[in-house]
Amino acid sequence: MKEVNRHLVYSYMLYYWLTLTEMDCRRIEREWGFTRKEICALGLRSMPSDIQKLIVPAELGKMFELYRVPGFYVHIQGSENVWKINLPFKTGLLRPYRNGSDFIQGFLIYGDVRDRNPKLLNSTGLMYGANPIPFNPYLEKAA
Repeated sequence: MKEVNRHLVYSYMLYYWLTLTEMDCRRIEREWGFTRKEICALGLRSMPSDIQKLIVPAELGKMFELYRVPGFYVHIQGSENVWKINLPFKTGLLRPYRNGSDFIQGFLIYGDVRDRNPKLLNSTGLMYGANPIPFNPYLEKAA
């Protein structure tokens, strides 16, 4: 059940929240050699704005169970618990990765297009956070 919830949360992020800027798209084409069709198939997205990082996790928390979904955690603000997302870079790229059932299990986070060692979206050690689901490149489909 956790796998399905995680997939729903990440799918919502991918299709309704995250976008890819034209500038990032051109950089990916130039640096990685992907076509726009391949970029779309991979689900590459630009890092969200600071405002999006504040608003969207709170909204997702109203729609989905974020407890133990890697990347999300609770921050105590006064007397309220507020859902946040743990993104290590102000700018960069996000790329979803899937399991053998084609469910999104997490996001690879690139600091920029030249980053060859992406981080995994995680909230390890944070309140109600979770370790990332390991990325398995052998489960990746060709773009």
